[in-house]
Amino acid sequence: MKRLLLLLSTIFFLGHFNASATHIVGGELVYTSLGSSQYAVTLIVYRDCNGGQAAFDDPASIGVFNASNALVQNLNFNLDSIVELDGTINSSCVTAPSNVCIEVGYYTEIITLPPVIGGYTVAYQRCCRNAGVSNIQNPDDVGATYVATIPGSESSPNNTSPVWNQLPPLYVCANLPFEFDHSAIDADGDSLVYSLCTPFEGATPGAPQPDPPGTPPYTELNWQAPFALNNMLGGPIPFTIDPVTGEINATPNAQGTFVIGLCVQEYRNGVLLGETRRGFQLNVVNCQAPVALPDDVN
Repeated sequence: MKRLLLLLSTIFFLGHFNASATHIVGGELVYTSLGSSQYAVTLIVYRDCNGGQAAFDDPASIGVFNASNALVQNLNFNLDSIVELDGTINSSCVTAPSNVCIEVGYYTEIITLPPVIGGYTVAYQRCCRNAGVSNIQNPDDVGATYVATIPGSESSPNNTSPVWNQLPPLYVCANLPFEFDHSAIDADGDSLVYSLCTPFEGATPGAPQPDPPGTPPYTELNWQAPFALNNMLGGPIPFTIDPVTGEINATPNAQGTFVIGLCVQEYRNGVLLGETRRGFQLNVVNCQAPVALPDDVN
């Protein structure tokens, strides 16, 4: 009887996760100042890798825009490496589903950007997101834009952006508290302030790989009611991030796939230098453990 209940619970757990996918799961753009107006810019893209999904762009089209939103460089970044993520979950009592594959693609190129007033915006765009995402409108018709802001010569022409320390687990248990250290590190020692933010839209199904990317400013996604910036996952304890420590907390009560957006702003001597955004998906799944019954119960 115990083995039967365990089997039924496992089937229920796996069956309630929507594994349908299109391409984009998340991403971010970061950079390191190398001096002499040179920057090592890294694009990180998370994608579904189930059979039949689109491959990583190789090369990826990267646009560099000045403070007037004019394109000043149109670059091709070659794909350096691909790493498959472990299907981690925030519970020691449950094994994460094994029928989902998420890969991370890394692109790094050294680019030269002479100091200018107002700095630069570096951007990458791609379509499309997963049709099964629950908290945004028309998920399979909108893409994503990942942006890095390089401050101008009037503030700090040799800045290095913050880098997130780690990625949250791919799966989160419904109706269980979720806590995670989503802090970043800044090589310049700048003060960091964390916040929730709405991810940007990007490319469209008609032009899924724009070359060059569209110009700033970029449009934010539309949340699907009742979800919103301050209610990304739903549930009695909303998804939050501590502005000082970067710790995220939530107790989601609905199963599904949810887009999440987090930002970190860097300040030096009280002056805002830039903002680094990360967009990614959290899969909220049923983690109810099987009920152990006495052996003599039929």
